[in-house]
Amino acid sequence: MSERHSPAVTYPLRASQLLRNGLWVVLVLEAVLLYLWAIKGAGYGHWQSLRIAAAVAIWSGCAVWGWQAWRAMPVGALQWDGRVWTWQGPGASSVLAGGVQVVLDGQSLLLLRWPDSAQRGQRFWLQRDWAPHAWDDVRRAVYSPAHPP
Repeated sequence: MSERHSPAVTYPLRASQLLRNGLWVVLVLEAVLLYLWAIKGAGYGHWQSLRIAAAVAIWSGCAVWGWQAWRAMPVGALQWDGRVWTWQGPGASSVLAGGVQVVLDGQSLLLLRWPDSAQRGQRFWLQRDWAPHAWDDVRRAVYSPAHPP
């Protein structure tokens, strides 16, 4: 019985609006909870100001980190040729070749990890609505073995 292989496919990569909107929702909810904690549960006395300042600093740091992580999401194209995955970034010099691992499969979205990256496992977020015509092919490709050389 012959083994089936996935077809070659190219899939676009962009910064996910879904993740950006999720980040905003989480940050707003955290800010509301921080405010409620500050007026109801931060305690009293001279330590109250220090506790609130520390909490705001931590929240601000998390907000900046989340925003920078979203802006640093890889863009370009992820390509499968039947043997190896290739990531072509916006500049011609940003090409990586290797394999990917599925971190999260949400049926209409995929989070892939590029384990061989010098950046300690670059992650790629793919959504069905970016290229619906190629979605089934890219899903087959991440789960199928490579063609023999």
